[in-house]
Amino acid sequence: MGQLPFVRRPGSPDVDSGRRRSTRVEAAVRVVLAGRDASGRPFREETVTSAVNLHGGRLKTRYQVVVGMQVGIENPRTGAAEKAICVGVEEPAPGESVRFI
Repeated sequence: MGQLPFVRRPGSPDVDSGRRRSTRVEAAVRVVLAGRDASGRPFREETVTSAVNLHGGRLKTRYQVVVGMQVGIENPRTGAAEKAICVGVEEPAPGESVRFI
């Protein structure tokens, strides 16, 4: 699939130096997350971000998404939608059902 968006490649400046390409800002933005979960079942859920920057964001989901999966993210207020690749997953804490991707 060639160059995937939002995937850091070894040797790129932001990976090797530990620097981000843009500043991360804590922001709760309503979005709609859609795709297929780890078992292949389609899902669509309204959720919220916890942090964003110009190149991606961190958001919570009840679904099991794995690194490398493509998801759709939509702004329900404007209808703008984009595709993204999951580059990290934080598993839920014991007793919790929400994970961050």
